Amino acid sequence: MVIDRLAHSCLQQGARAATRNVRRYEHLSVDAVRSHLREIRAQDTRNGILVVTDGLFSVDADWPDLAALQNVCHEHNATLLVDVARDLGATGPGGSGVIGMQEMLGKVDLVMRAFSKSFASNGGFLASNSPAVKQYVKMFGGSHFFSNALSPMQTAVVLTAAKIIRSPEGDELRGRLFQAIDALRDELGGRGLTCMGFPSPIVPLLIGNEKLARVTNRLLFDQGVLAFMVEFPVTPTGSSRFRLQVQAGHQPEEAREAARIIDRSISEARAYLSTAFGSDLA
Repeated sequence: MVIDRLAHSCLQQGARAATRNVRRYEHLSVDAVRSHLREIRAQDTRNGILVVTDGLFSVDADWPDLAALQNVCHEHNATLLVDVARDLGATGPGGSGVIGMQEMLGKVDLVMRAFSKSFASNGGFLASNSPAVKQYVKMFGGSHFFSNALSPMQTAVVLTAAKIIRSPEGDELRGRLFQAIDALRDELGGRGLTCMGFPSPIVPLLIGNEKLARVTNRLLFDQGVLAFMVEFPVTPTGSSRFRLQVQAGHQPEEAREAARIIDRSISEARAYLSTAFGSDLA
């Protein structure tokens, strides 16, 4: 198994549970994937290789070049698996996610996601054009075979969400969502703050210093802004950030006001740390 080193924790754990032959490649690097596949195929031309990536990465809000990854996999008789848990439904034409944005619908070997985000339910799916893959997973996938089916209520929620996602209402909701996303990113960037990745419902705001992020996080909570702080060991030391999550119900002005509160809170936290501990966080 060859997996992006920043792939979601559930994918990393699944890889370790599946095989001891796991290689982690440099984030988003198609060349690194090619190098690993060449090395593996030089010694083993028989066994399968699964290349695993997120569609939208949850902490950096970036995405891979899926066409390039799929081509490299085909060149070396490997299979590509893309987890679309955070982008399907919320991004792309008709809610088709990063795969749709990159015109790769129906061209990726394996596509999976949980229903816990845009579909507001439990469960998930694995999609493939291969009937053999579907039957194999049904019969030999222990977590599927030895688990219970979704309840009728959960299934109805998923089906209803899917209908909304693919409807004109879904297009309208995504339009409103990206108005708020753009307003938030523009206001933060205009204030000299660093938004990572690409425009998506996940807006990672780089803070850097962990002390500054922690104090700022408390100030934000007191002012009604819920910002999820991410720090080591999830991110490297010195690269803490806020993982801001935007919804279609957020108005652009609300997003801009949140950005103003965040900027003010960072300044207040920096001043507090400088006074209390003499910390130079500039």
